[in-house]
Amino acid sequence: MSGRQPLANVASPSAALPPTAAGVRRLDATLALASLLLAAGSAVVWSDPAVPRVVRAPEADVAINVTATLVGAAVATLAWVRWRETAEVASLYECSAFVVLSATNALLLSIVVLGAASAF
Repeated sequence: MSGRQPLANVASPSAALPPTAAGVRRLDATLALASLLLAAGSAVVWSDPAVPRVVRAPEADVAINVTATLVGAAVATLAWVRWRETAEVASLYECSAFVVLSATNALLLSIVVLGAASAF
């Protein structure tokens, strides 16, 4: 035995501290403000015909898909490591889900990069 504790037995220092009322109120206020701003932006886009509703940006689409592929692969790797350390089945399912997400994004990227997107 190496003397290392599994990750499941190591508690973070902040896990024992309950959230303060001020912290909860600040989070509630931030979420409420974000919801109001998003609702106002949606109302403007919905009601004003001068605001474009569709923007075609294939470069942005490729950048978002590359980022999603890399992040999905990183999260899958972390979930795999967690499964190896704790042997929790949920971590293995999480890893599998992110592997499928990354593989799907990689397939879509390869279709776009190879120029076969017009076939779809």
